[in-house]
Amino acid sequence: MLMHKAKVTFKSLIVYIVLLFLWPILTQLLNENLMGEGLIPNDYFPFIIWFSISGVPIILTTALPVTILAGFVTKYLDGFLRLAVNFLIHIGSAILISLVLFKDNLGLFALIAIVVAAIFFTFDELPNFPKKREKGLLISTPFIILLIIMVPTWMNSYQVSQELKEIDQDGFPIPIVMINEKEVVIDDPLTGYSSTGTGGAHDILEPYILPLGILEDEQYEVYDVNGGDIISLSFDSEPDDYSAELVYLKEGTMFTERISDTNNKFTVPDNLEPQAIAINIVWPRHQVSFHIMVK
Repeated sequence: MLMHKAKVTFKSLIVYIVLLFLWPILTQLLNENLMGEGLIPNDYFPFIIWFSISGVPIILTTALPVTILAGFVTKYLDGFLRLAVNFLIHIGSAILISLVLFKDNLGLFALIAIVVAAIFFTFDELPNFPKKREKGLLISTPFIILLIIMVPTWMNSYQVSQELKEIDQDGFPIPIVMINEKEVVIDDPLTGYSSTGTGGAHDILEPYILPLGILEDEQYEVYDVNGGDIISLSFDSEPDDYSAELVYLKEGTMFTERISDTNNKFTVPDNLEPQAIAINIVWPRHQVSFHIMVK
């Protein structure tokens, strides 16, 4: 059995290396921006090298023991029961190991681990299926699993490509800020896009107290506000799924007010110090941030 498991591991490692070469292509099949330009070597080969160097030892220390364990567990099982138990041991262990080792960056590692587990399972079961039709069905297992786990990735990739195309054509959503119905001039807002959608596309801006030099310099637009004045936020279009935060300082403490399309107004508190109020607007994948200076 150990010789069989060694062969399974060797064959699976070869397929794993081949998979690494195909992975960037597979994940970007529906991304028109990247596929149109082709794969950039500087982004491509570090991925392969890193996952080869780190992945092979992990496979040898985790997948090999798992497939040996599966051999002992299924030794006296036959037919569909053996096939199902063997499948569950390989795939279940891949998910469990991913949760333990890669909990901080689960997505990509878990996907690759599950596909590798399916490859191990396939090579492990192939000797038990002498007929060509049965072998063909078994060999299709990793491809079916790869297809299933790639569908969300392809959908996300397509959506990213469409959003980037829209941003290229129309730019980022333009915020309109009003102080008591007077429009505030927003110069060079900070914009960014994150295709992963896992966090802000750039650092969140924070408010700061205005130095005397800015207050006395006429080139800076500093707006007069009093307690009870209204600051409102809107857009020249109707962007969906956004959240916004207005952050200001009062007596040395930072306060945050949430703004939305249904509640887009902020009431200025009394005795507000001269400062640059920060407004951060975040969508699932892109972000716009800027300051407005008030006194």
